Amino acid sequence: MPPVDRRRLRWRDALILRNARHHRDSRGLRHGACAGARHPSIRNVYVVHINARVVQDARQDTEAERWATVPRPKGSYHHGDLRAALIAAGLELAREGHPDAMSLRKIARSVGVTPNAAYRHFSGRNDLLAAVAAKIQERMAEAMLDKTVTPECTDQTTAAIARLRGVGLGYIDFAIEEPGWFQLAFFTPEGLERPDGRIPPPLTLLQQALGDLIGAGLLTPERLAEAQWSCWATVHGFAELTIHGPLRDHDPAVVRGMAAQAVDDIITGVTNRPLAS
Repeated sequence: MPPVDRRRLRWRDALILRNARHHRDSRGLRHGACAGARHPSIRNVYVVHINARVVQDARQDTEAERWATVPRPKGSYHHGDLRAALIAAGLELAREGHPDAMSLRKIARSVGVTPNAAYRHFSGRNDLLAAVAAKIQERMAEAMLDKTVTPECTDQTTAAIARLRGVGLGYIDFAIEEPGWFQLAFFTPEGLERPDGRIPPPLTLLQQALGDLIGAGLLTPERLAEAQWSCWATVHGFAELTIHGPLRDHDPAVVRGMAAQAVDDIITGVTNRPLAS
């Protein structure tokens, strides 16, 4: 245990005793010097409190010294950006796959902090995983947007179909290129709740693309919910086949060709019209 700082002890003793002068007990007596003489137990309580705090501080100092020896990876957090650092570390671990193997303790150690420090920003493992998953969904949506560049044309129908195709192919491409992230993006372990009701960004892009179909007269508003789930189930199911199913060992170029056909098939079903070859 590190040596007790006597100056700090005297300073805290004086501070607490000064505050005691403004404290009233249950009988309405004012605790000043005279009250302390009449009630010697009062000062004893304060002294015990002071000593307990000093012991607690010493323990905290020892804990800090112990964790100071933990090697910190390059780029570990500093100056209050711990929450962002924990999420970034979670993203790196998620790339390896196996969301069940991710723990708050493991992520905290990879940043070079104690698990208790991580608990100041996240209530537990599921809370941290939800934050990492939300960040993955954002990056997934950005990757999908890159695929939705529509050709310059004045044809609203062609533009709407091109955008929906880009959303679908972008979803599958993300799964192929980032399988670890994809597995965590919509990972929902038991007990993980999202009370905010936030719509995942990839689903928002799908809804907007389907809205373009409605604007082009290719889809009725009444069929929006049905079309949304049909499209999502198709691309998500195909993506799962590329990660865990029989398509994982196929040539990527062949898989992408099959993905394009699957996306075109669902667009044909949603719009009730065959696509131009």
